[in-house]
Amino acid sequence: QAAAPRRQTAGAAAGWRSAATGQSAGITGCARRARAATVRTVNTFAGFPRLLLALLTLLAFANTILNNFVWIDHWQVESGGLVARSWPQLWDALRQPLGSMPGWEGSAPYARPAVVLLFSLVYWIAGPSPAAYHGTLLLLHLGSVLLVYEVLCMLAVAPSVAWLVSAIFAVHPLQTAAGSWISGIADPLFAFFVLLAFRCELARPVPRRARLLLRAGALASFAIALGAKETAAVFPFLLALTY
Repeated sequence: QAAAPRRQTAGAAAGWRSAATGQSAGITGCARRARAATVRTVNTFAGFPRLLLALLTLLAFANTILNNFVWIDHWQVESGGLVARSWPQLWDALRQPLGSMPGWEGSAPYARPAVVLLFSLVYWIAGPSPAAYHGTLLLLHLGSVLLVYEVLCMLAVAPSVAWLVSAIFAVHPLQTAAGSWISGIADPLFAFFVLLAFRCELARPVPRRARLLLRAGALASFAIALGAKETAAVFPFLLALTY
């Protein structure tokens, strides 16, 4: 008779433990679902600053697509001063100063192989269309704006400050020529690839194989930037200041 109450008490305790375990499991499941929902929300809104920057840049410079060739665009691009019309001509242009190109006017004892390559690729794809060249300018500037935001965030700048600086960079009047003048493409071209090289170098820590790929990407981007404009030579000094 004395054993019966003990069995009942043990059974009740077991039931309570089972209920508590089930409740705890339910709470844990709810917490996991809440965490997953929070992660999904953060991932959804994480792209909003970039989207807003892209919209801001497009609103500021989309009207340049309709512009025509102006000033020295007529002989540097339209008449072929910086455009190679064939693979042999492109190969020669990549190895010689600008002044050696058939359509170039005046002396130019310096080389801009990345500019010649880009102009030639656009010409081969779209012909002498000013809209195609202006679209290329706009894409380069948009890419630079997004890379400025990425680099600042990777340098531990507050996201709100990084966004504000990137927005000013996107629409500042100093960017007008870089975003709308075809013959001035050297500036947005070298800026994009310097920022891309910076972005690759700041992507640490990563696995060894990925680190090698990023280093190769940084070196390739730096080489293209140098081929666009000599100002890209400041990149190693900027990188040294970061470390």
